[in-house]
Amino acid sequence: MTKTPSIYLALCCLFAAQTICAADVSGTQPAAPQAGIAVTQPASIVAPPSATLSSDAAPTPLVSDAEASADLPLAIIQEANVTDLWQRLRTGMSLAEMDSPLVRNNEQWFANRPAYLSTTLDRARLYLFHIVEAVDKRHMPMEIALLPIIESAYNPQALSRSNAAGIWQFIPSTGKVFGLKQNSWYDGRRDIVNATQAALDYLQRLHGMFNDWELALAAYNCGEGCVSRAIAKNRARGLDTNFSSLDLPPETRNYVPRLLAIRNVIREPERFGVALNDVPNAPAFDKVTLSYPIEAKTAANLAGMTLDDFLALNPGFRRRVIYAESQNTLLLPPENANRFNASLAATESAKIRLHTIQAPKGALLSKIADRFDVTVQWLKD
Repeated sequence: MTKTPSIYLALCCLFAAQTICAADVSGTQPAAPQAGIAVTQPASIVAPPSATLSSDAAPTPLVSDAEASADLPLAIIQEANVTDLWQRLRTGMSLAEMDSPLVRNNEQWFANRPAYLSTTLDRARLYLFHIVEAVDKRHMPMEIALLPIIESAYNPQALSRSNAAGIWQFIPSTGKVFGLKQNSWYDGRRDIVNATQAALDYLQRLHGMFNDWELALAAYNCGEGCVSRAIAKNRARGLDTNFSSLDLPPETRNYVPRLLAIRNVIREPERFGVALNDVPNAPAFDKVTLSYPIEAKTAANLAGMTLDDFLALNPGFRRRVIYAESQNTLLLPPENANRFNASLAATESAKIRLHTIQAPKGALLSKIADRFDVTVQWLKD
């Protein structure tokens, strides 16, 4: 028998008892990469950090997607007519070339691991259009849309040893600074839309500080204080203060060249013997608003999706129940969004009520489960 500590347990009682089910809401389990790449395991496995956002400063978000969307240049409007998202991405690449052995070594690393690269880019298909759109609206270098390849292999369940999470690898403190909610129901660091906005806010802030994209990217990896100290040290010695001249941590010295390497591979895949599957230059998901809690498995069923596919688009939800007051937006493929809305309107039994109880010290989970007609495993989940 399992005893509970003296904590609060959130219990979900369905209007219709038959809708209670023991859903498995674990994320999809992507294939592990080959040696040396950062953070591609599922969230239950801790991997070396690829980019831990520094908490040595308290940055403030500057520009929202809505504010940045006005007055788009003609080039961006023309790019919207491109049917292949890779070509649109190539058109917006603007970071300077870097003649460095680190770039060459990283190019070969990616070229020599076609299975790993294929798995990573297959995950990216769900999220890439949204990120390309967001980068476009802010007039940022399009290479930034490839940054999650370096950070997390585009795995929203990635978790580093320093507790950096999601495709953009936010540590908790920096996530909070940029408005990413984190509670027992929901982790905004894993949310594709919210974490992307936060990451671009942070990168724009860093570019405003250093007026250089290579330095901004380095600061995204090791922290703005780290880069500022390296610049001050070189200035005191009368040395150059560009990225290649700074005394930065080894991981950071490799970070920008690694991004430029994957940029080069995506820009010229034939040169590296890499085959890129087509990615449509079109939205992969729509937003659906919830007004009450719902089980993740029920939501997936109403949308006509598998639970794994549903959670791949909604990785921020941490429990089997989606609590609308914590986060009330779902991401669904356009055709599934229409089905979900129609099904939800006709299915009263999908609605659930949340009851919070304080379990007495020593209370048995089996007794609580019996009281609410659920299983012990359901409570643990």
